[in-house]
Amino acid sequence: MADHTPESKIHVNTEIGDLKRIMIHRPDIGIGKIIPTKFSDWMYDDIVHLDSMKKEYDEYIKILYYFLDPEKITELQQIEEECRHLPEGNDCLNPSHSKFIRSDKVIDVQQVLG
Repeated sequence: MADHTPESKIHVNTEIGDLKRIMIHRPDIGIGKIIPTKFSDWMYDDIVHLDSMKKEYDEYIKILYYFLDPEKITELQQIEEECRHLPEGNDCLNPSHSKFIRSDKVIDVQQVLG
């Protein structure tokens, strides 16, 4: 586990104050849907690779947990280990997953709206 001594602690803040909570949204199939009026504007933009985007997002979420809700890290590691053999796979950072880790500091929009 990481060293949590005062010398190693990273502090995140803005002109408004310390970062205490963040609302996020996991990439889903909706990201690849383009409305017809925007097609010509976006025709030459990069192609979205949803699987790669989800993997990068999952790593980002783990970092957010580490800084905003560190007590969830141990739970996350345990659940990831348990989920490796489930049919839905190791996707416990997905709000629709049966073992999704709820946090009051790293909040998924789907969790709020669902």
